[in-house]
Amino acid sequence: MQTKGIIYEIELLDWDIRDDISMDGQLVKFVNKRSKASMEKPDGCDEVLIDIKVYQKDQTTVYFEKKDWRTLMDDPLITKTGTKLLETMRVGEIATGVAQPQYFKEIDTDAIKRLGLNEFKELYIDIEVKDFVTIIDWYKDRKTLRRTLKHGHKRVPFYESTVSLRTKITVNGVVRVDNMLDDTEFNIYQVHLREKRDLAKKKKQLDQMKIVEVGTSPEQEDERDRIAREINEAEASIENNTKFQTEPFKFTLYEYTLPSLISKVVKTMYKDEVGQINTDRVEKLTNNFSSDFIKKEWFNEEGENNTEIMLHLIDYDQPEVFYKLPVKEKLDRIKEYKKIATDFFKAEKFKKACKMYQKINGYYNFGDANNNFLKEDENSDNFKS
Repeated sequence: MQTKGIIYEIELLDWDIRDDISMDGQLVKFVNKRSKASMEKPDGCDEVLIDIKVYQKDQTTVYFEKKDWRTLMDDPLITKTGTKLLETMRVGEIATGVAQPQYFKEIDTDAIKRLGLNEFKELYIDIEVKDFVTIIDWYKDRKTLRRTLKHGHKRVPFYESTVSLRTKITVNGVVRVDNMLDDTEFNIYQVHLREKRDLAKKKKQLDQMKIVEVGTSPEQEDERDRIAREINEAEASIENNTKFQTEPFKFTLYEYTLPSLISKVVKTMYKDEVGQINTDRVEKLTNNFSSDFIKKEWFNEEGENNTEIMLHLIDYDQPEVFYKLPVKEKLDRIKEYKKIATDFFKAEKFKKACKMYQKINGYYNFGDANNNFLKEDENSDNFKS
């Protein structure tokens, strides 16, 4: 009778990654090189930079191959099977997708005819994802594409924010507005941002050290003096690095001095984000009160107007939200909104005027009966005034 167990010692050296994309073995991805990039993956109509090769293993014929190819995710040349594979990949990843005949015959009928694929043999697709840019089809009509060229951080601005913005607007090949930083200035600007972040950390560190005053040793005092000197040097460096040839534009969003398309895109951008809009929707670029910024005469009355807009959201403020304001400041803000609504009415833009009047009315129907979230003393002279 066996009384002793068997002990196995196993060392895992490596493994092959296989993803069953279709969940039934019909489309399987073999990962040849793993990615160390973020978990973000292209989808929708994102722009990708890829190497791609489409073939069937037991044949020498390569049906389609491109190197350093920049295209949109749903380009029919990728094939729908290739797009399904791409949606699972990250930047830096190299993979081979293997599709069974019954899988690609169902979704890639056009590719079978165009490329002359054998319908009875497995389809192989090699892809390396070198880069991708997030694109939003803004109006779902392929006439307005919004690209994210550099990701920002923190939160997005809101209705009451005043934004600091750099932009370059090109209409039919002619540059109409340009206060973007050139490459050298942009590099300086990025150094400036890093210095500001480092400065904030040093100030926080110094504040924490100042809290502990009792029993401070000479070494701690020397360290505190050193950090204080570094703060002074950093502030001087930052002042020098912010002197650029052109100043950013400033727009208060609720004043509608930006056209609706740009305003709506800016409201989705994070601080220090760089984006690009490609559009021919002239009516979305020449509305609101934007005639001092974008001129109608820049655009052709007939035919397409290919417009490229580069946007860099430098910064924005975060004014107090309406319900947290004291009554007097609420009234001041309402008067500003009313003026804008009246300007829309005079310009015979009745729909926008109506929206703003409804917004004003909504502020005073929101919350408690007196709209007094700060619980001010309603009998005080300051409240009554």
